[in-house]
Amino acid sequence: MERIFNFKIYTIVILLLSMSVYGAIDCNKQSYLLLELHYKDGLITYLDHSTKVGCAPGSLKAGNFKIEVLDKDKLIYSSMFQDPSKMFVDVGENNKISGGLVDVGEKKFYLAVPAVEEANVKIYNNENVQVLNADIQSTQSVTRSRNVGLFGWVEDLLRNVSALLK
Repeated sequence: MERIFNFKIYTIVILLLSMSVYGAIDCNKQSYLLLELHYKDGLITYLDHSTKVGCAPGSLKAGNFKIEVLDKDKLIYSSMFQDPSKMFVDVGENNKISGGLVDVGEKKFYLAVPAVEEANVKIYNNENVQVLNADIQSTQSVTRSRNVGLFGWVEDLLRNVSALLK
């Protein structure tokens, strides 16, 4: 009797743990914005953006620049990134590798941030001076996972099992 009870407890714990992981990695129902930016002489210019399906990026805590994404004046994402004008290059010649950090001066680069239909993107340099303030209207709809937590996971599981049994 005690073995059956312990088995049920372990099964419930495993299900609860797997639901958390399942809900956290369901990137097919999430979106992120891919920002196209231009860097020249310490200034960053917003060029364009696109909405992509997938998980939003994590946050970095080190770098020369800080990016913030706001939704209706509420901060939803903050991260750091390195100076886009610096590029590490390796050159192989005559079985010797050389290279290092090169200053390219002017560069187009991309940053991925969580998707928001009406985002305000701010970028600050290492002296905390704002170098970009862009309002971005996403023309594509932003979708979020509607099934979160225990019941959403169970609904998805039942739907998938039902589809397999048909």
